[in-house]
Amino acid sequence: MNYEEFPVFIPFGTDHLCAIVCAPTSANDVDLGAVLLTGGNYTRTHRNRMWVKAARALAAEGIPSIRLDYHGIGDSTGTAHFELEVPFDADAVCAAEFLQKATGVQYLALAATCFGGRGAMAAAAQLPDAVSATIFPVPLVVPKETKSLRFRARVKTRLRQFKVTSALLERPSVTRTRSRIAARRDDSADQVSPRFKHDLLTFSRRGTVRFVFGEDSPDLPGLRRCLAEIDDRLTDQQKTRITLDLVLGTDLQRFQSLSDQEIVVERTVDSVAETARTLALQRTG
Repeated sequence: MNYEEFPVFIPFGTDHLCAIVCAPTSANDVDLGAVLLTGGNYTRTHRNRMWVKAARALAAEGIPSIRLDYHGIGDSTGTAHFELEVPFDADAVCAAEFLQKATGVQYLALAATCFGGRGAMAAAAQLPDAVSATIFPVPLVVPKETKSLRFRARVKTRLRQFKVTSALLERPSVTRTRSRIAARRDDSADQVSPRFKHDLLTFSRRGTVRFVFGEDSPDLPGLRRCLAEIDDRLTDQQKTRITLDLVLGTDLQRFQSLSDQEIVVERTVDSVAETARTLALQRTG
């Protein structure tokens, strides 16, 4: 066995985040840790234990990692409310800082799927030691702010006061349906997430971002639109730090097939390991 795993409960305000730290057993000079983030409807193991496999493969590369349950999910305490423009970046930052203290690594790489990509991008922009982010298909198209949208938001806030309707709003199927409806709107009715664009612009000034999307992903047009809208605000150096890894023959959406799950694990380990190699070259060069 080339790894050890430690279950932990990390203080998170008045709540606690349940997480698993996976660390290599042998000493090494890799100064990088990985934060593995799921979509909102998965616990820390991810689908068919994808993050367990990724964490142990990273440990074989000498890279410690942390995988977590968001607040209100799995074994973490609290209540989770899912809004595309309100990512769980505080959870990611909390877990990342704990990983640094627990393992002694300085630098951080984040990897995330679906809704977790929002939190990963926001957390990467905030964490001064984050150096790379690997983002799998993530919904980026949101409705524009309008009077009717504000009215619906007020109605939804009132509905949350009742347990039955609040539980319905938080169902992953409802969240996905709302995302698909937003993605089908005309350009005049929707927009690329302003916050995601801001976080991507901020982080790409110092870190690398690798988007891994299936060629048939329904979220791919939103990503292309995002990159086109920020193109004139990126420096040449920033443009080299943002890459799109397009996986042919799949939509890579919700990871329903074993082959898609293997792609997620392999691309995650490859991206984080490449980041570690780049850091090592910079130290010796």
